[in-house]
Amino acid sequence: MADGIASLSAALLAAAALWFALSRVTAAVAGRLLPLLAAVAAPARARALLLIALYPALLAGIVAAVVFLVPLSGLLVERHCHAGLGCAAHAPRLAVPDAVAPWLGGAVLLVCAALLGAAVVALRRRAGIAATLSRLAREGAGGACRVLDSAAPRVACVGLLRQTVLISRGLLDVADAAETEVHLLHAHAHRLRYDNLRVLAGAFAMTAWPRAARSRLLEALMLAADESCDTALLQAGVDTAVVRRAIAAQRRWPTAAASGQAARLEARLAALELPAAPDPVSPRLLLAAVCGTLPLLTLPAGVHHLFEALLPLA
Repeated sequence: MADGIASLSAALLAAAALWFALSRVTAAVAGRLLPLLAAVAAPARARALLLIALYPALLAGIVAAVVFLVPLSGLLVERHCHAGLGCAAHAPRLAVPDAVAPWLGGAVLLVCAALLGAAVVALRRRAGIAATLSRLAREGAGGACRVLDSAAPRVACVGLLRQTVLISRGLLDVADAAETEVHLLHAHAHRLRYDNLRVLAGAFAMTAWPRAARSRLLEALMLAADESCDTALLQAGVDTAVVRRAIAAQRRWPTAAASGQAARLEARLAALELPAAPDPVSPRLLLAAVCGTLPLLTLPAGVHHLFEALLPLA
């Protein structure tokens, strides 16, 4: 029992330390990658940005699991670094007394619980807002769209797994039929892409990032999602001039200014003036992705030997 608690504590500490360290490194690298990604087609750019956001948390979890699952670590770690002593494959152990290890693991659990609690609070807040708006709205065609009884022009996709498109009565009053169709199709594209869930997952995975880098990548992710939806509209045959007019009209919405979307709207308008970016991922981005996976081959052995250096293994 004590060995299991000590091993779990070491696994949690390793995952937390790797998550923090990889978050800092990835945040620094992301600043260099963002200009390269600007030339990539919006759908591929959105996927790449989400992968960058999730990368530190995913890699830290994978490495910690591989290192501390003996059947796997025995395959990846040199067999065995001190085999002459008759030592078999085992999980690394902490260089602390057995009585202290559970407390360290408990501290990591508390931090993880606090982060998870914050995520749950954010989820409940979003769900509460969505439920309130839905109660104020009436069903539209097919039930996938609801009309919000509000004088302010507004259109949004709310929810995570079960998403709903809301459009306000105020928007229906000021937009013509063509613009209304653009707004609805754009919001439905967000719904089909599960962009709300993507942004929330990316934001949680970047908890350990520096605030400025985290905000910059989240904004780039939301812009890529918006541009992906614009691209879907153009591919569906919607007139570019109508899409441009609908986006430009949003600059006059009080809700757009209040939510900080002004810069994103200008970027979407600028993107419509550019020639369509090629769909295939650029060679530079592919090379960066390949290089980013190399730590998967080296970190398990490195973490194992790091723990061995901290404590003579029994």
